[in-house]
Parts: sequence; C-alpha cells; structure tokens
Amino acid sequence: MVISGHLSRQHTDPPIKIIYMRLLLRTAVAGVLVAATILIIAAPAQASAGHFTKSTQWSGGYVGEFTVHNHTDSPMNGWVVRFCLPSGTRILNGWNIQLTQIGDCYTFRNYPWNSTLPAGGAVSFGFVASGTGDPIDCTVNGERCDGLPAGSDLQPPPRRTTCTSSGTPA
Repeated sequence: MVISGHLSRQHTDPPIKIIYMRLLLRTAVAGVLVAATILIIAAPAQASAGHFTKSTQWSGGYVGEFTVHNHTDSPMNGWVVRFCLPSGTRILNGWNIQLTQIGDCYTFRNYPWNSTLPAGGAVSFGFVASGTGDPIDCTVNGERCDGLPAGSDLQPPPRRTTCTSSGTPA
C-alpha cells in the first residue's frame, strides 16, 4: 500500500509481552546456571576414603589390609580410621598403625612417619583378625569409608554401613 509516495510497513517489533517473556526466560536460565555452579563449587569431592581388602583368609581368620586415599589437591596431615567388627571377630595385631580398641570398635591412627599423605596419595596398614567378620561403620577422618557424604540421599541410609572386602558398602 502506498501512502503519499511512501511504502507503509506494518509494525514488526514484537509486542511488549513477548519481550518481557524472553527477558524473564533468560533471567530464569541465568539464575539456574548460577545456582548449579554454586552447588557444584559447594560440594567438594570427598577428601578421604578407605578401601578394605582381605589379602589372606583361612577358616579362623584373615589378614586385612586397609588403604587410606587423599582425594584432594593438597597434602593431608594425619588420618584416623575407625570401624567396628561383628561379635566373634577381633583384631589380634596390626602394622603401620597405632591401634586402640573399645569393645568391638577399633581406632587406627597414623604414626608420625606415615602421617602426611601427598595430594592424590595413599597409605596402607594391615592387621590380623580372628573370626571372619568384615568391618562395619567404617570412617576415615570422620567421613564414610565409601566416599559418600554422611546422610547421602543417593541410596536409602542403611542401618549399619559395612565395608566389604571390595571396599563398597554392603
């Protein structure tokens, strides 16, 4: 349509409502990205974890080996492993650790010479146990041995966390 020599154009700008909705959508997406970034930063990797294996086993006992892992980018100064053994299983002796016992529960502390774990490093200790029970309620520096955060929602909380010979909860 020609009006006094000029072409008439229909209004091509989107209505204000569409502009507002686009702005709102972009703001929401940006907010979600910021929140996700904060959650990722706020949830650090598990600093330490433990792995238990039975290196030798016989009808009346076994040799247990335990490895403490430092999953951080900096040295870890000192470590403490705690776990309990089921009734009928007890530790007779150990090596590379300072061992204390209260009832069926044991605490393993580093010696001064094996206290520092480098970033990404690990240290091992061992023990001889009578009986065949695996460690339960295992922690390294107060964190679960399996590396999951305490109270993790990844699975229903077990009544007792068991460290099996493969190092995973039973």
